Amino acid sequence: MIENILDFLMPHITGIGNSAADIFNAFWWILIPFGMLFWWLEFWAWGTGLMWKKAIKWVLLEVKVPKDILKTPKAMENIFTSLHALYGSDPNWEEKFFRGKSLFWLSAEMVSFGGGGIHFYFRVPAANRNLIENALYAEYPDAEVSIVDDYINLVPDVLPNEVFDIWGNDFVLAKDSAYPIRTYEFF
Repeated sequence: MIENILDFLMPHITGIGNSAADIFNAFWWILIPFGMLFWWLEFWAWGTGLMWKKAIKWVLLEVKVPKDILKTPKAMENIFTSLHALYGSDPNWEEKFFRGKSLFWLSAEMVSFGGGGIHFYFRVPAANRNLIENALYAEYPDAEVSIVDDYINLVPDVLPNEVFDIWGNDFVLAKDSAYPIRTYEFF
């Protein structure tokens, strides 16, 4: 039964395949460039985005907060809330495609160099340095904020080695992003 059905369908399937091959042979010079246009557009957007990102001037700000300050976590939450101004709005299609623009980002880092003590750093675009400093001074008026050289230049090229060990961590939300990271006012 199945063999009879296959015997009946094979000439039709072969005919359809031959017709598709004939159409492709006649119009390949239109189909292939049209298909490659989408790859070229993706490559163009990637290249303009790369040029825009390379043009950003970055600064590394070290924050030294006095040890005798008694503040709740709400103070740091206020700083990050004010830093949300960097987020802005999504660039439109023209800014994305022709200028490579994307949303700004920043990095808040806690680093220890093994000799004790924790250093706090903010890696931000140089154009937004004042926003960061103002947010920090608003909550911690006695803090010292200064531009420093990148500490990553002190790290050897090969890690771990006989002298240095390294450890890092990434945090991932346990629930969907619709849930806030912190759900209570006080921990």
